Amino acid sequence: MRSGFLMIGTGMMYAGGGFLVLSAVDGLYRGDQFKDWYTSAGLITAGVLVVGGYFLRKAFFIKYRIGRKYTLQYLVLKK
Repeated sequence: MRSGFLMIGTGMMYAGGGFLVLSAVDGLYRGDQFKDWYTSAGLITAGVLVVGGYFLRKAFFIKYRIGRKYTLQYLVLKK
């Protein structure tokens, strides 16, 4: 059974990337210049979502059931 951190982290990374793509498509649709597609708040939001999602994906733990009463839990500690 995988932790929710893996799914939440993946979703956060998709949301950050989707925000950047949506801003670019919106800028193309409106005919704005390239420098006006993104605001500083939008870049910070997308960056925090992508980086936060990356760290959540790396911090997931796996839980294995051993019988009915016990579980084995461990963290993945690799680079």
